[in-house]
Amino acid sequence: MNDSLEANPYQTASAASIFQRSWILRFFRWVFTPRVLGRIACVLLSLATLVVLFYVEEKVRGRWAWNRYREALEKQGLSVDIKTVKPPALAEDANFARSPALKTLYDYTSQQKRPLGKDYEQFQERLNEPQKLAQKLGYAQSPNMGGTWRKSAWPDPYKMLGEPRKGAKVEPPASPEKAAELVLDIYRQTTGPLIDALQAEAQKRRYSNFDINYDTDDPFAILLPYLAHWKGLGQQSATRAVAELRLKQPEAAFRDTLFCLHMSETLKDDPILISFLVSVALREIGISAVWYGLGTRQWNARQLEELQARIEGVNMLSQVRRALNWERVLGQRGIDGFARQFPHKMTFATLGSSMEEGAPRSMEGEMLDKVLSYLYPKGWLYFESINYQRLFVEHLLRMAPSGQERVDLKALDQAAKAMEQELEGPPVQAVFRHQMLSRLLLPALARVMNRAVNSHMAGTMAATACALERFRLDHGKLPQALTELTPKYLKQAPIDAIDGQPLRYKVDAEGSYELYSIASNGVDEGGKVVLFDKSGNVNQQEGDWVWKYPAGR
Repeated sequence: MNDSLEANPYQTASAASIFQRSWILRFFRWVFTPRVLGRIACVLLSLATLVVLFYVEEKVRGRWAWNRYREALEKQGLSVDIKTVKPPALAEDANFARSPALKTLYDYTSQQKRPLGKDYEQFQERLNEPQKLAQKLGYAQSPNMGGTWRKSAWPDPYKMLGEPRKGAKVEPPASPEKAAELVLDIYRQTTGPLIDALQAEAQKRRYSNFDINYDTDDPFAILLPYLAHWKGLGQQSATRAVAELRLKQPEAAFRDTLFCLHMSETLKDDPILISFLVSVALREIGISAVWYGLGTRQWNARQLEELQARIEGVNMLSQVRRALNWERVLGQRGIDGFARQFPHKMTFATLGSSMEEGAPRSMEGEMLDKVLSYLYPKGWLYFESINYQRLFVEHLLRMAPSGQERVDLKALDQAAKAMEQELEGPPVQAVFRHQMLSRLLLPALARVMNRAVNSHMAGTMAATACALERFRLDHGKLPQALTELTPKYLKQAPIDAIDGQPLRYKVDAEGSYELYSIASNGVDEGGKVVLFDKSGNVNQQEGDWVWKYPAGR
């Protein structure tokens, strides 16, 4: 062995020299000594302990802050308990949602059945029958109302039938009356019997409750298949009403108009905000039918009194505050459920993609999202809750003050902009401000109040118009001032909710008049209606909201 070493002394010296000269090898020799390894382990253990303490501290701090904030909310009467949004229980024979014809809708909604089965699809197909028959006759779509009170656009039976389908040869009806008869005939062969049956049920079932369980970790995923059908049935009923008015059938039109308003009213106890918006849309459709009947002077005193009572019986300003408050509670329930599933089952990205449609994410994006979500302290979700509630109360609920009949839309616009500004900034900023969830849940809600005020004023003008027509039937002429309607026809003179002034009223010698509200811009423009250039629809943000009444046709 010695002979071997002595035979190759260069190899041994070279190896020793490399070991001595390489700082990397010397460093590793130093690191892997027991003393240094012990120190490294101590440092790593200390860092791990600090990290654990940070996460625990943030969770304790967040929970303490959230409990204090929640107590402060409850002292203001703003509970976050999901039980507060549960609609009142209804007996089966008083629940419109449990009408025999709606059994499929009720079962699938109350039981949240997934996927929707064949019986539900059959119900859907039945509601689509008017469109299919219209297409078979050569028209591109199902019948529609063909006019609206906002543009003072008189319903045209030809427009009610719509444009011919591309490539189809359609012989136009010989007269507007024949066109109206064709509209009614389409419904007689399709959904007419269903609507008639539901109208009979509506006489004894004034309210609806689908018995949905809102106490779920993901209230945003609750199925609401009935809303599209509610709106569809209301639209079809109001379209029938307009065709019937064209054919001088006011009693049938009265029943159809009331049913459209009824479909709107039955959604008032739904705690989901989209239900409120569908209710607003149905109320607008029903009011257009009321306007047409008033313009043709076909409603009698009994019908006018009931239509007025139905319209006055709904206060959209009270309803929007309640709807927004329910949305606040449901949103908090969603945040609580998200916190329970975060980050193992749900992350910020998956929550966002479940609420907004978007392009599929890459694998790298999903991996990065997972890593960042696991690093995110769960205790910060308590601060997310605080910010969500604070922004809701300070901005959105301030837009819907309780106990007031006046709403300053300019102030509402400023509040909406202030909230948008607070939520602006890069995603990293939102993380450290604890506003990630608020960005997902809040911004779109700012427009709701404007729509509610718009609907409230539409109802005020429609009810006033009914009172004016009752006055005309009794006196043979219109009053010179709206104060003449009180107290027999109106309990009090109508007020413009935008500025608190009396509702604007103009009457001429020919028997026509205008009612108008100053609308969103807060400026009295003398009853000016502004249309969009391209679509021709009314611009709700400019001009005035105007109810024009012709001298009668």
